Amino acid sequence: MNQERLKAFCKDIDIPELEKRLRAFERICEGGKQAGPIGGLPLSGRFRWLTANRSTIVQTSAVHPGLCNDASETLRRLMAELVL
Repeated sequence: MNQERLKAFCKDIDIPELEKRLRAFERICEGGKQAGPIGGLPLSGRFRWLTANRSTIVQTSAVHPGLCNDASETLRRLMAELVL
């Protein structure tokens, strides 16, 4: 996580709190008891919970279904274009 870049958006950002929220997202993605009650939901329920636009700390973008021929290459390209 590039802290300088994040602080360019919000100079008062609480980096430890953001990291805590992102780790919670990871645990929910993985599922299981370590993710609390939400971790017990089926994969589809956890996906809907994670993509709901209600968080003020971590907010995902809108979900858009799509098709591709090479999922690995598409993921690499999207990460390079939109995240890194």
